[in-house]
Amino acid sequence: MATTSFRLTPEDEAILDRAAERYGSRSEAFRAVLRELDAQEQRRQALKEFVEDWEAELGPADPAEVEAMRKHLGLK
Repeated sequence: MATTSFRLTPEDEAILDRAAERYGSRSEAFRAVLRELDAQEQRRQALKEFVEDWEAELGPADPAEVEAMRKHLGLK
């Protein structure tokens, strides 16, 4: 298993400590954050590809449709 070092601000340390309580250790918390970040990026990429396919097939969505989708998906 690889080991990596990071410099954390006091605020980052506090965040990591809170996460460690939930995940059992600082290492497990950090791994969970990495997995979530990767999943978020994969979702973002899939959405980008979906929108590109949509626009290629149907043209751009109108702003009202975009806002309705945002509300439906709980996005800001």
